[in-house]
Amino acid sequence: MIAMGKKHSRTEWVLAVLPKTTLLTLFNLSLVGVAEGGGRDNGGEDVVHSLKVSLEDLYLGTSKKHSLTWNVICSMCNGKGSKSGGSIKCGVCQGSGMKVSIRQLGPSMIQQMQRPCNECKGSGETIRDKDRCPQCKGEKDVPENKVLEVIVEKGMQNGQKITFPGEADEALCCISTLLILTVLLF
Repeated sequence: MIAMGKKHSRTEWVLAVLPKTTLLTLFNLSLVGVAEGGGRDNGGEDVVHSLKVSLEDLYLGTSKKHSLTWNVICSMCNGKGSKSGGSIKCGVCQGSGMKVSIRQLGPSMIQQMQRPCNECKGSGETIRDKDRCPQCKGEKDVPENKVLEVIVEKGMQNGQKITFPGEADEALCCISTLLILTVLLF
């Protein structure tokens, strides 16, 4: 056990004394997903749409068809965006997928920001024009129209959400997430 003193900082003392599970709970952290990629989650972003209904629809309940456009993985190139071997390392981010920018805030103060690369959209790879897939044009996915049958249950509230798991945009990098329809009174 580390005794607090001049040789050890308070942080070292806390780390030595408290069990790791307590620290994880204290800071609301989790070890789930750390082995798969540094704690990143594998889900895409949820897609939110509005479903306009009348007061009568909320009171009595109804069934509505909702048309939307979503992105699906290109069937021609299987989501690669190019023919086999057509992608190259991005020259802007050197294949990291991230762009780092530094700006000076004041004397002896700088800010470093990291964001996805605009050129490769965070993938670290670019596709030469001649190698792009003719169907998706290198985007790896294509828009597709879809019609959902939505059940508005009797007594639903204005602003209530209806979720459709796995019905959001498709992507090779992540699991398809939720499509969320928000019931709005018009």
